[in-house]
Amino acid sequence: MKDKTFLFSRWVKFLGRNGMFTSTGLDILESNNIVYLWPITSKKDTARCEIQIPVEDLPQLIKELQDIADSNHNDPYNNAKLV
Repeated sequence: MKDKTFLFSRWVKFLGRNGMFTSTGLDILESNNIVYLWPITSKKDTARCEIQIPVEDLPQLIKELQDIADSNHNDPYNNAKLV
């Protein structure tokens, strides 16, 4: 088990069961070849939201995220991309 916390450079939102919440980062856990992601709220609590990613899919996910980062690198006002 590997547990990490990743803090964002700025606050963003996530949609939870009871509406929109502010997120300051992600709690990340790897266990049994699954990566678990949970938003961290502005109150420094782990939110009741979970994303599971198979470890074997991480290289492709990282590539997709890097492609988005590269295409937005020169345009700080481009906040969304449709895929």
